[in-house]
Amino acid sequence: MSDTLTRSIVANFETIILPLLGEDAIMQGEELVALNPHRDDKHLGSFRFNVNTGQWADFALTDVSTSIEIFVEI
Repeated sequence: MSDTLTRSIVANFETIILPLLGEDAIMQGEELVALNPHRDDKHLGSFRFNVNTGQWADFALTDVSTSIEIFVEI
């Protein structure tokens, strides 16, 4: 993954990532907390996107990845 691409995604997360995560997404510190876009999630908290690093994590499934991979999987 390109560091330039990651920096661009992080710098523009409000227009790139936020629309993909839906209206239930909320900011908690430096993390965007949302329903998991990869499965039928009913509760906020297990899926988080760090707006500083571009990493996302699904704590229910213990998956952690980089921002570019979220586009492939959504």
